This record gives sequence, structure tokens and C-alpha cells, in this order.
Amino acid sequence: MPRKAGTGRKRIEIKRIENEEARQVCFSKRRTGLFKKATELSIMCDAEVALIAYSPGNNVFTFGHPSVDSVSDHLLGRPCVNDQISNQNRARVVRELNNEYMEVSNCLDKKKKKGEDLKAKLMTSQFYNKQWTNGSIEELGLEQLEALRAKLYEIRKVVPKPSDDLMKAVVNQIPLSATNLMNQRRSLGIPMDHLVSQNLWFGNHSVPY
Repeated sequence: MPRKAGTGRKRIEIKRIENEEARQVCFSKRRTGLFKKATELSIMCDAEVALIAYSPGNNVFTFGHPSVDSVSDHLLGRPCVNDQISNQNRARVVRELNNEYMEVSNCLDKKKKKGEDLKAKLMTSQFYNKQWTNGSIEELGLEQLEALRAKLYEIRKVVPKPSDDLMKAVVNQIPLSATNLMNQRRSLGIPMDHLVSQNLWFGNHSVPY
């Protein structure tokens, strides 16, 4: 079967954004990317870089390596206030801080990517149930609680051991919902042994762990 051709990356038309809120959001995202690229350029190429950006709200944001003042002095041919040794020390400190920033930034990007991947796996998992994740366990009915309990034990078989504590915490909430259901059924005259036969009355420590 022939593979359907994708649309590929679409070119974004460069023009002024009329919506004020969207314009502010775009500025914030693009500014972060611009400053990140400037940081990479200064670290990898040991280049002197200075950036000054005014936001739509007239707030000023600057980036400079080794500093905005030193780059502007160099550009205008003015003598530097500090001597060469002081500038070298300052440049060394700035490089170290920039390296730390890049490490943290890369780590954050990886964590975000991992979180997105885990969320995508959850959404497509055979154990995923939209009603369970969007609502309170107290709102589930008797049959839904039974199904949830069965699924939790299925998950426990395939999820790594460190997740057992989380599993216990979730399962231990089920008796509270079952108790509420028992009270409701008792008020309606439904026998207790019916609930016991459904294996939903766990007591305090009867969940098999």
C-alpha cells in the first residue's frame, strides 16, 4: 500500500502579530531561543556577544559576553575600565556560569521530552481509562471500582517494583469508596453478604501485598 505523503514543515509567514497577548507569548519564546543561541555562540566560538531586546511591554532584556558594557566599549573604541587580567577572570567566570546554564537547560529539555513521552505512552496504554484519570475515585460505581481494582493488579504485574508504594496508595483509596457504597446499599435494604461476595470489602489490611 503506497505511503501517504506528509505535508512536511510549513513555512511560517513573517509578519506582525496583531493579537497583543499572542505577540507577548511569541516574544517570550523567541527571546529565550535567541539568548540561548547567543550563549552557545559565545561558549563554542569564544565570541564577544551583546544583545538588547525591548518587549512589547517596553521591558528591556540584555545578554552580553563577557558583558554588555565591555562589548559596547569595544564597539565604540572606548578604553575598558578594568585591566586585562580582571577581564580575563570575569570572562572565565562567565564561561563557567554559561556552561552550568547550558547543562541545566539541556537537562530540562530532556526531562520535558521524557515527560511528554511518558504521557503519550499512558494515553495509548491498554490500562488507560479517561474516566479514571479525569474524575475522583469517590465518584466511581461498584462495577467501575471492581474494574479499577482488576486493572491495578494487572499494572502491578508489568510495572517495576518501585511503583508498589504508589500502587498501594491508590488501591487503599478503594475501600473508602466501597464503604460509601455499602452504606448506600444498606440504606436501600441490600444484604451485606452481597457486597462481601463481590470481594470489595478490604478492611484495613486485607489487600494482598
